[in-house]
Amino acid sequence: SANGEALGEFIKRSRSRTGIALSGKQRMSLACLLGYTFAAAKGFVLDIDHNGERFRTDEHAQMSEPFFAVTSSPANGGLKEGVATIAFPTEAAADVAGATGASLAFAPRLDLVSGRAIDGTLALNKAVAEAKSALVHFRSRNQLERVHLFIKAPSHFAMVLGHRLNAVGRIQLYDWVDGRYVATAVLA
Repeated sequence: SANGEALGEFIKRSRSRTGIALSGKQRMSLACLLGYTFAAAKGFVLDIDHNGERFRTDEHAQMSEPFFAVTSSPANGGLKEGVATIAFPTEAAADVAGATGASLAFAPRLDLVSGRAIDGTLALNKAVAEAKSALVHFRSRNQLERVHLFIKAPSHFAMVLGHRLNAVGRIQLYDWVDGRYVATAVLA
């Protein structure tokens, strides 16, 4: 994440424009890391191409109805790490259970699930806003030092979430590789 910080700062100092055009077709961790590197809090605006559709992060309008169903469970025993899943349009709970193992079996848990698809900017912004809000609340309520984040969703969602993911603390990202989740990058 330190190299990502340096890259973002280098680009910001090297040019007057802060707009960055990116392909939304990335692995989850890379998409989230790119968004985080070129964060909204640093003044960047992303112009994302995903399957021929364009999404700009300086458009903030949202749909009014909720995007996710949210469930959470508290910690059993003072763990400072929690597990969060964001999955749509299919669930990820069974896949994540195998990845967390015994060390996180009793960690606080947050699950955001939806059967919806992102059909435009309004839905994307709503999904990202709800996900960020839920992650902030989850971390604060459980006094977590690290959140293990599993995203099973379109990659442009992960990119925009990373772009807006300030003030959430240390996040361990995972990617689905060879039939299982593997720890990849840490956002700090």
